[in-house]
This record gives sequence, structure tokens and C-alpha cells, in this order.
Amino acid sequence: MKPNKLLITAVILYLNTGCMSTLDKMAGVGQINTEISEFSGEKIVELSQSHNYSIKGKVNTQFGARWVSDNPESVSLKLIYNSDSSTGDAFTSYEGISVSISGETIDFDAGRTYRNRSDYNDLTRVIYTTSTAYVPIPLDYLKSMIEADNCKIRIYSSDGYEDISFDVEKNGSTEYSKLKIKRFIEEVERNK
Repeated sequence: MKPNKLLITAVILYLNTGCMSTLDKMAGVGQINTEISEFSGEKIVELSQSHNYSIKGKVNTQFGARWVSDNPESVSLKLIYNSDSSTGDAFTSYEGISVSISGETIDFDAGRTYRNRSDYNDLTRVIYTTSTAYVPIPLDYLKSMIEADNCKIRIYSSDGYEDISFDVEKNGSTEYSKLKIKRFIEEVERNK
């Protein structure tokens, strides 16, 4: 299907259903995948990128997550920044995050930031880019973030910082990363 027809189809689906989750599924946003590694035999549960909420509006960083059965008490929170060559910052470099649960703050370091780019897109006339970093977090702490009524996350990068309101699961038909990570944890628990 040509990109224009795909976009028109997506808009029609959205207008007919009024459901943002339909578009998310089509775009692969917030999807959970469970597999067994052919190489090592370990179970892997992975959450694709999901939207974050901020009271200030647009958030550039999306969250994903990854759990591996060989290290069952830890999870990697994925920080994902999608951009393109038409913007000033096609990439970012993540440094870490600070998590505040009811005013008590803990810092976590991000590992190396991986940078990927697409080929030049003749239709849109840009090169699409992705910056991804993994932040190791104890699984129990991630659960406490999900259970908290008041959880804020500050993401540090080469572009400064962004603040996430991690206490909002859903707004209308839009599901945010807190709800997606809650479902991810449920899948992890089934595979432990």
C-alpha cells in the first residue's frame, strides 16, 4: 500500500473508531512481544516505544522496556528519541534519569546511546533518525513506580532535560507509558 493510502486509511480508522489505540497498534506503539532466544534459550519480554505524558505538553522521549529471564530481578527502561534530518537535533545522547516517588528521588544512569538512521526518503525528503539508550532498573522499583500515585521522571540528555508525569495512565483514548509498562510487568510476571 502506498504511504498516502496508508495515511488516509489510518485517519479514517481513527475517525470511525475514535480510538487512538487502533493507530498505536498499526504503528507498533506500546506493543508487547515475548520470545525465546534461539541462541541462549532465555525468555525475552519487550515493550515497544510508548508515549509519555507531561503537563507541559509534547514530550520528545518515548519509553520502551526489556526484560530477560537470565536476569529476572532487573529490567531495562528504554529511552527512545525519534527525529529526522529536517530538525536541528537529529540525534540526542542520553545521560540518565531521576525518578521522584512522592518526593523521594533516585538517580539511574543510562548506558551508551545507540544511533540509527534511515536512508533518504524521497517522498518526505528527510532522513529519519532514532536515538536509544537503556537504563537498568530493579524490577521491584519499576513496580513501585507503577503503583505510586505521585511519580515524576526527569530525563537528562545532551539537549537538557524533560519532565514526565508518570502518574497518568490514560487521557481520553490515549494510553501513556505508565499503562503500557503496567501491562509489560504483568507479562514479565507470567514468564518468570
